[in-house]
Amino acid sequence: MCVAPDFWQKKLSALSARLRISRPVLLVESCLTEVPVVLGHFRLLILLPLGLLTGLPAGQIEALLLHELAHIRRHDYLVNILQRLAEAFFFYHPAAWWISKVIRTEREQCCDDIVVSLTGNAHEYSVALAALEEKRLSIREVAVAATGGSLMKRIHRMLQPTSTRGLWAPLLAIAVVVAVCAGTATAWRSQPRDQQPSDKAKSQADQSKATSYDKWLNDDVVYIADDAERAAFIQLTTAEERDHFIEQFWERRNPVPGTTPNKFKEEHYRRIAFANQRFGTASTPGWKTDRGHIYVVYGAPDEIDAHAKSADKPFATQVWTYRHVEGIGNDGSVTFIDKTGRGDFHLAPGIR
Repeated sequence: MCVAPDFWQKKLSALSARLRISRPVLLVESCLTEVPVVLGHFRLLILLPLGLLTGLPAGQIEALLLHELAHIRRHDYLVNILQRLAEAFFFYHPAAWWISKVIRTEREQCCDDIVVSLTGNAHEYSVALAALEEKRLSIREVAVAATGGSLMKRIHRMLQPTSTRGLWAPLLAIAVVVAVCAGTATAWRSQPRDQQPSDKAKSQADQSKATSYDKWLNDDVVYIADDAERAAFIQLTTAEERDHFIEQFWERRNPVPGTTPNKFKEEHYRRIAFANQRFGTASTPGWKTDRGHIYVVYGAPDEIDAHAKSADKPFATQVWTYRHVEGIGNDGSVTFIDKTGRGDFHLAPGIR
């Protein structure tokens, strides 16, 4: 990651002034992204793919920068965060996802309109979007990016604009929201008052119980349960059956059957706790990382050969060696590599 040349920093400042953006915006080239993206709300940053500034004509790059600045002018980074929170709260409702999709589409089209109004050249901007699409192989949507939405529809809309779209789309969205709210209120009021607390409590208890079973299957024992056990557990329908299955699951793995405590179970949860403490990142629990996976399944390695990033080693690496693994063999090793420089180790392509 490196700061863009002074020429483009000054150009970005000039473009910011055209959009009346008073806060400073830093322009950075990075190999971690394949599309231009905006990061931050208080400290503004635009990330460009490494080599983009030399791979496209200056006019097209300016158009792409204007698109990102339009997101900043509209405070779309903050709005997008709030939108994702709303999606998390109403994940179960199809109308919420439909409305969210409409908002994202309109957001990109608004920024496109700002670019075209400032440059007066819809064709060159469309060519820039198409060229950017050709360069990228995949997108990891960090916040808001120039290639968001349906690219072909956006280009067609700019090159062949219609006279007016009318008020049908926003009116339809409002009608859906009103209908959902009214239906929810009617359903709640139709319940007998004396049954509301007990029914609600029972529903919450059932949901909590179901969530705990899902967590046990998909988090706690995801690495040690075989396919037959998973299929059998999914077929169970009552809490009593599932509780009995879980009890038998651990008993089958008890080194000394019939005794308490179960050493295998204790060691398994100890490994999960250790993995969460040592290998977790801001976005991923430790047990879900590659190092956490290996640690939970095979335990602590006998040796760790760690190498930091240096002039002759572009990435930090760790090689875990196990002298003996039951059922696998002797002197096995696993290599992890950190390509980000932030301690986010992943299994290397080649595992010895």
